[in-house]
Amino acid sequence: MNIRPMRPEDVDELKRIHEEFYREEFDIDVFNTQFLALFSVSDDDGNLITLGGVRPLAEIVLVTNKHISPRKRVEGLNDMLGMLSSVARHSKLNSLHAFVQDATWLEQLKTAGFVPVIGDAVHYPVKN
Repeated sequence: MNIRPMRPEDVDELKRIHEEFYREEFDIDVFNTQFLALFSVSDDDGNLITLGGVRPLAEIVLVTNKHISPRKRVEGLNDMLGMLSSVARHSKLNSLHAFVQDATWLEQLKTAGFVPVIGDAVHYPVKN
């Protein structure tokens, strides 16, 4: 197996693989945005096995004082989302993510404009 940074000559094969296997799952244009690095893995005959990379993911982490009235909490959430959206734009990020366990809070976030992600969220712990 050979791993190397993705090259311009890999693009046609990326498009072919995406069209054949992933066109219904996500848009190919995802590969045009925000990657920190892109790599390809090929076998000894030069056949591409996998292509991909790392994109930054902005996660919102919030705590809310539940003693405050719901109306003020909604105002506070909206103000916070305005500020955090500004930070994301400044950082050239196009989305903010929240990982939510509370169903009521999830509904409030949806009311504020959050939308469900496609697929199941999982994470791979990187060991230091």
